[in-house]
Amino acid sequence: MDPMIAFARSPSVAWANGLGRTTELVSWTRSRDLSGPATPPWRLSIAELAGPAPFSPLPGVLRHLLPVGGPVTLSVNGSVRRVDDGIVTEFAGDDEVELVELGSGARHAVNLMVRTGRADSDSEHRAPLLTVGDSGDHHGPTCLVAVSLGRVDGIERFDVLDPDQLTGLPVSLPLALVGRPR
Repeated sequence: MDPMIAFARSPSVAWANGLGRTTELVSWTRSRDLSGPATPPWRLSIAELAGPAPFSPLPGVLRHLLPVGGPVTLSVNGSVRRVDDGIVTEFAGDDEVELVELGSGARHAVNLMVRTGRADSDSEHRAPLLTVGDSGDHHGPTCLVAVSLGRVDGIERFDVLDPDQLTGLPVSLPLALVGRPR
């Protein structure tokens, strides 16, 4: 199985605030091709976590963050929030967010950002979500893309996979799933 997007071949760029790096896997534009015009635009990336740093403010964007490899501690509008490895947390792009502590092993995070504030009130109900699963789960038509959280049979960690091809994997593979709400 070949990935839709190979993490190793995707360029890393500086965060908007210049205090970290991210690798964009699905751009705002590409998300429209994957999910259609009825779904709000979204962006999928992998952040490199080096140490405490403020997050870039992104007004009008709903953010989903999934730490990979260990827990992280965030400050969201002054409230401390511990986020364990493999657990997704959400916050608004205009929230004041800071990474205050990296737990042992945490060095990356899967980020899903969804543009909000569209004129039609139904857009938030169609906004993609970030969840965690594995290749043995039935993902159905709601799954748009899957991000490998492990390695198996030519698939590397953080490669983007077509959910329709997941059933052919010889072993269970942990995944971050971008999908529409049911």
